[in-house]
Amino acid sequence: VSALKNNWFHTGDMGMRDDDGFIYIVGRKVEMIISSGENIYPAEVERAIQSLPQVKEAAVVGMPDKKRGEVVAAYVILKKEQQLSENEIIASLSDKIAYYKIPRKIIFVKDFPRNQSGKVLKRILKKRLEEISS
Repeated sequence: VSALKNNWFHTGDMGMRDDDGFIYIVGRKVEMIISSGENIYPAEVERAIQSLPQVKEAAVVGMPDKKRGEVVAAYVILKKEQQLSENEIIASLSDKIAYYKIPRKIIFVKDFPRNQSGKVLKRILKKRLEEISS
C-alpha cells in the first residue's frame, strides 16, 4: 500500500491538537486498539505503565476478544531485582488512565523481540497473544 495518496504523504501517525493549537503524535494508526468502540493508543498505556518505578519498559498490543473486538494486553519488563504483580499494576493504573484502557492481560518478559534498529516488534508480540488466546 502506497503512503502517497493525492500528492499527500500519509505516515500512518495519529495526532491530536490541544486547545492552544499544538499538535501531538499519539500513536500509529495500525497499532490503535479498538475495544467496544473506544480508541486506545498503546503509547498512552505504555507511558502509564512505565511511570511505575519498578518497570523498565512496556509494550502494549491489542488482544482478540469475542465480546469487545479487542482488549488491551501489556508485555512488561521489570527493572533488575524489582517485583510487581499483575494486580499491583492494574491497581496502580486505575488513577492514571481510563478503566477501558487498563490491560486485561499482563505478561512479564525478560526482553522484547526487536528489529535491527532496536524498535520493539509488536506484530510478533501480537501474534504470540493470538496463539495464546486461540
